Amino acid sequence: MIKVLVAEDSETERGKLVALLRKDAQIQVVGVASCGAEAVTMTRHLRPQVVAMGALDRSPRLSTPVDGLEATRRIMAETPTPIVVALGRSAASHASSGEDMLAAGAVAVLRRAVGDHEEAANRQLIETVKAMSSVKVVGHRLRTRPPHPTTQPIGGFGIIAIAASTGGPHALTQVLKPLPRDLPVPVVIVQHLAAGFVKGFTHWLDEHCAIKVKLVEHAEPLRAGVAYVAADGAHLRVLKRSNDRRQRGELPFLLTPSVGPLQEGFCPSASVLFESVADAFGRNTLAVILTGMGRDGVSGLAKVRQHGGRVIAQDQETSVVFGMPSVAIEAGLADFVLPIDKVATQIMDLVCAKEPQ
Repeated sequence: MIKVLVAEDSETERGKLVALLRKDAQIQVVGVASCGAEAVTMTRHLRPQVVAMGALDRSPRLSTPVDGLEATRRIMAETPTPIVVALGRSAASHASSGEDMLAAGAVAVLRRAVGDHEEAANRQLIETVKAMSSVKVVGHRLRTRPPHPTTQPIGGFGIIAIAASTGGPHALTQVLKPLPRDLPVPVVIVQHLAAGFVKGFTHWLDEHCAIKVKLVEHAEPLRAGVAYVAADGAHLRVLKRSNDRRQRGELPFLLTPSVGPLQEGFCPSASVLFESVADAFGRNTLAVILTGMGRDGVSGLAKVRQHGGRVIAQDQETSVVFGMPSVAIEAGLADFVLPIDKVATQIMDLVCAKEPQ
């Protein structure tokens, strides 16, 4: 049986969520919390395999109010447990809550639905809870790391390509936050998220990181010092372009999003991005593979290595799901295997080197 703690402050949504989970014979609801403080305490005492959590408003009844974001932070610091955020219909005003909770350590965020989409949404929630029950999550410190010092002039690498899936939002935040505003190369990113959340998460990153972070919704030229995130349902590619008609600051490369078939079960696909970057930048490619389920990205990393580029993989100890990095490491594609808090430093060391190492 999969032990699940439900945390939801809306009595109506709480009842629906409990009833839905109890319908599945493999799930046991071991506790129900009506506020963030209860969620933190019950997680510590009940030790569920998954916490299914709503946005959780700050309750004025409590002397020390704890909303969903703060509850997520405390759970991940005190009793690391997979948190699946299930935003109900009443959570429309909490559009940013899901992105904040992902960055704080939640492993997935889903939006519950009604009407024609209710059955599919319920099925996705059940499948996500089951999948996350076997995930080993890593505790997150409540303090944050200081930013990395300002860079030196560009070295041998011309681009940083990053891919992440389950557990990726928090890992990606730890990688991007230390990068300086004047980073001398562009960053391109594929982050697998439930449909509808990547735009908000990208906006969250842009507000909380020194480097500019933006969603790629149409073809545009690459610029140094910008982190570009692939949009929902579109593969992201980097293509060479002619030097003609380039405006100041533009690199001779073009970002192109395009709808296409799933690759390794995903669109956008990490492998599609890595392959295009390898073709465009060759040995000047620095690829980073972070926590995630499955093997998306591995075939693209093989091409990066064939062209002489370098690969950083997140280590097992700090990965929420050691799937994508594990496959890359086992295939002999990783030049560096690092804990997540060392990845940004390694990126800066390599970018600022005179030649690719």
